[in-house]
Amino acid sequence: MDPLYEVNEEVPPETQFDADKYAWVIRNETEKLATDYDSYQKNLEAIELWWKQKGESRKAKITFMTNLIAAWMRQEKLKTYDGPYGKVSIRKAGGGLEVVSEEMLIDWIKKTGNEKMLRVKESLDKKAIMEYIKGTGELPPGADIVPETESVSFK
Repeated sequence: MDPLYEVNEEVPPETQFDADKYAWVIRNETEKLATDYDSYQKNLEAIELWWKQKGESRKAKITFMTNLIAAWMRQEKLKTYDGPYGKVSIRKAGGGLEVVSEEMLIDWIKKTGNEKMLRVKESLDKKAIMEYIKGTGELPPGADIVPETESVSFK
């Protein structure tokens, strides 16, 4: 942050004219911030597109070359190859369960009575906890009330 704007105490404007000047600065800086953000977004999109194209191209080349080496190794019945640019090995990967549709699988589990296949995640209901505190006046352990803060908006 600019040291000029680091203020440890609030010093209100002395006149309405000063307040109007401050409001003009706020409006001007808000507009500049929006323009800067738009520019940032456009540049970010261009960089992401470049990275996506470059990354996909390089990944495709790596995959192609990997498949060629793997085919050669299978043909030569090699499990490992220690070449001048690195060691290559082929291993069988264990298969596993792939969940294609979580919703369909959960429905099937519930219909067939296999609830032991489901996990239950606990989470707090903050609204219900606040209602309990308001109703009883008791603050449960592990909870705290955060006081409201004031915000100033400029439109």
